[in-house]
Amino acid sequence: MTDNTVTITILRSGFTVPDFEQTRPNYSSGRVAYRGEVLTFSPEAVEATRDALGSTWLDLDEEQQIARWGHRNFVLGNQVEAESIRCIAEDDISVMAKLRDQAIKRADLISDPEARRAAHVAIRERFGAPQSSQRTLQSWEV
Repeated sequence: MTDNTVTITILRSGFTVPDFEQTRPNYSSGRVAYRGEVLTFSPEAVEATRDALGSTWLDLDEEQQIARWGHRNFVLGNQVEAESIRCIAEDDISVMAKLRDQAIKRADLISDPEARRAAHVAIRERFGAPQSSQRTLQSWEV
């Protein structure tokens, strides 16, 4: 963290974090993070989490998180393997579809055509092709 970036691993799905994508540089909106996500906050994003007294929730340790929220929401660093975290999002098709839709919306906001195309390629590599909404009905003989 010598470069003033902060990396956290989300321990509980549903924790709201700032939307610090490059397409929303003001950090005023948030998004729901999912268990197992590893997020890296740039120095600017860390500063955007500070309150009027200069404190940031990113500095909360385990006991402070429990006192504030009743449970731990994150741990510092990329701790997916150390914490034996099973990423729920990857096992839930509906969550992955929602994540894919959110990523597409963010990519669509990119004004540079080449950067937008690259973002869409990255989305397809991460999530695969979209699921067909068509269903095939099979009749089963009993």
